Amino acid sequence: TGYACNPRRIGWQDGGVTIGQTGDVMTLAQARGKGFFSALDRRAMQATAQAGWPVVFGLPNRQSAPLFLEKLGWSGVGRLRPWTLVLRADTAARAERLRAGRVASWLTAWARFVGARKLQKLEALAGAFETQAIERFEGWVEGPAREVAEDYAWMVRRDAAYLNWRFFEGPSGRYSAMKIVDGQGQAAGYVVVQMPAQGSRIGYLVDLVAPHAGAHAAGVLAAVDALRGAGASVVRAHAIAGSDWQAHLQAAGFQPPKPEDEKWVIAHVHQSEHPLAQSAMDAKSWFFTDADRDDELVR
Repeated sequence: TGYACNPRRIGWQDGGVTIGQTGDVMTLAQARGKGFFSALDRRAMQATAQAGWPVVFGLPNRQSAPLFLEKLGWSGVGRLRPWTLVLRADTAARAERLRAGRVASWLTAWARFVGARKLQKLEALAGAFETQAIERFEGWVEGPAREVAEDYAWMVRRDAAYLNWRFFEGPSGRYSAMKIVDGQGQAAGYVVVQMPAQGSRIGYLVDLVAPHAGAHAAGVLAAVDALRGAGASVVRAHAIAGSDWQAHLQAAGFQPPKPEDEKWVIAHVHQSEHPLAQSAMDAKSWFFTDADRDDELVR
């Protein structure tokens, strides 16, 4: 059995506050049901409490969520759901929409039409904002990230070092990032996509940080263009139910999944009076995209 709990930095003042995020938890089939998982979780929570982390969060699958919630003292604080933008009404898109049900698959062409109309509205909103492909994040990213963070009690600190580690220093090589600039060429945010895997027609809108509505629209459009150019038939993105990110995806024409297609968002509080522990209890108030998941690749 293996259990990982990784540090995440929230906020900018005084270097930010470290919280925890559970990662992969794996147990061999022959070792299940013997209490190893529970023992490791308790040890991990003891260690994170001793380290001074006020709260830990996680995204368990359907198999492990009941154990966290019913036996290990974690709280359910939200639900994470996949949303889909149809770019092409082809076989691959219909197969992807089948995940949301037969009716959704039959309506793939309609979903593509709706998405195209909503993207047209974003084109008008984007105005003079443009995007530039980048190979590394630099200090310019801090300004837009700080500005966005002011609107949220919970946002993982997105500085250049973290973003380069998250997207450019991993083994996959499937991330592509673009800098969003205004009419004067000043940094206004960034967007990150994950290109389709070989043999796949699914691309991902992974992260988008832009404090201005026009810059945000430009980022969505650039992501869609990049993934369409890479052969994607659909774009997928995950959002916490009721969050701002879900609202942005809906405004761009992303279609919802079937109601039961969701994961729990859970939290384990060590310091109940800490502001981050309090904000952890309502995940829809977080700034949270696929960049905040523990996967090296989004699926």
